[in-house]
Amino acid sequence: MQWSVLLGCPEEELVKNEQYFFDSMHTYFNVCKIAGSPRGVKLTDEHKKKLSIAHKGLTPWKNKHHTPESKERISKAKMGHKYGSCPEERRRKIAKTLKGRKRDPEIFKKMWETRRKNVA
Repeated sequence: MQWSVLLGCPEEELVKNEQYFFDSMHTYFNVCKIAGSPRGVKLTDEHKKKLSIAHKGLTPWKNKHHTPESKERISKAKMGHKYGSCPEERRRKIAKTLKGRKRDPEIFKKMWETRRKNVA
């Protein structure tokens, strides 16, 4: 089997271009005949059952596939830092880079307003 890039395009044109190729070529691997839509796909009862089991009790904001150990590691990594733990050496380098930096008073005003909105 071979594959190749047929067309490079901006992301907002992907569905339109995909539909063009669906319409103009005989697509063997694409079950959906409408780009960007699962319309027309028939699931077997077995597949429906597997999906049902896989999604039971799951919500988009709670991933229940993490083990208690992995949840603990994630929690520890995020403690004390917005985007995870930051090693001491890295913090010193950042502080050294920022030392003596002058900011425009307008930036302070924007930061203050943003923080005020996030608290409310």
